[in-house]
This record gives sequence, structure tokens and C-alpha cells, in this order.
Amino acid sequence: MRLASAPGSWGIEPSSVLGDPPWRRVLSEIRQAGFDGTELGPFGYLPTDAAALREALAEHGLALPAGYVMQPLADAELREEVLELTRGTCALVAGTGGQALVVIDGLDPARSATAGRSAEAARLPATAWRRLVGTVGEIVAIAAEHGLVAAFHAHAGTHVEFDDELERLVDDVPGLRVCVDTGHAVYAGTDPLAQIE
Repeated sequence: MRLASAPGSWGIEPSSVLGDPPWRRVLSEIRQAGFDGTELGPFGYLPTDAAALREALAEHGLALPAGYVMQPLADAELREEVLELTRGTCALVAGTGGQALVVIDGLDPARSATAGRSAEAARLPATAWRRLVGTVGEIVAIAAEHGLVAAFHAHAGTHVEFDDELERLVDDVPGLRVCVDTGHAVYAGTDPLAQIE
């Protein structure tokens, strides 16, 4: 079994206020920790030129199995920006030999306030849900164009956190797979083994 880590394990997030450690150091420490690869992390943290990134990964003996897009997927005003980010991420992941794109809805303040508590969490209205489904469907198509599998990660504090939402999304978006995060599953009241099965 080969295991990969991610820049997120080093605190690298899309909007860091404290400043991020240098990416070469993070790659070196991922390797030193015994991992075989790394996820891409926020687009722009690692080099965005595929050839340069392949070279950097090779220097550290790492593979890059996947990247992610975490954006507010039901926001009509951000749709084109989300799809452009998806294209860039998919091109970079595919260009470095990756196989998957993890799709995550962006954090929402109201949903974050009820994270982990399904009964208290307001569900998206029908119109917003259709927008989310449409955007995820386009992301799946973009990933496929790049030879990648799109897998949805049900993340705490988002509009797709709980079993009913994840099951509905998988039913509504043909070709969408699931990326099970054991910690977030347990936090949302789900047995991750049951989710995998």
C-alpha cells in the first residue's frame, strides 16, 4: 500500500493568514515522514507548471495522486471562477500523473455553526441545490476530459456534510464517486465503514 499526505497536514490552506512554510520544505518533510506522495494542496502553493512540478516531485521521490477544488458550489456568481480553477487544477494533476480530483463544497458560516449536527443544519433550497448539482456535474465532466476521476468529499460545515446530502448528490450527478474522510464522517454522525460499503 502506498500512502500520500497533503500540504494541508502542514497547515497549508487556501487563505493562510500566518504565512506558509516554503513548499520545498513541505515536500521534503512529507518524504521524511515516510509518505510516497502528496495531494496538490491549494492551487498555487506548489508550482503550477506541470513540468516544474514533476521535477520537484521527482527530486523528493513523491507521486501526486490527486488535487482538490473546494469552493462554494451553489454560488451562481462564482460558477465561472470555480470552473476555471477546476480546469487549472485538473490540467496540473493530469500533467503530473495524478488520477483523481476531490470535490468539496466551500465552508458556509450558517452550516459551520451547525456542523456535525444534522437535525439542526438547514438544507439548501431547491434552486440552490440544482445550482450545486449543475456545477458538480460540470466539474465531473472537466475532470473526465483530463482523464481524472472526480470524487466528492463530504466536509464539515458545508452544504454536503451529512449522509442524506451525500446520497442525494451521488444520485443527482452521474459519474460522481465518493472520497470518504473518516474523521469528517464520524463528526457528521456517520460510520465511515458503512459509508465505504
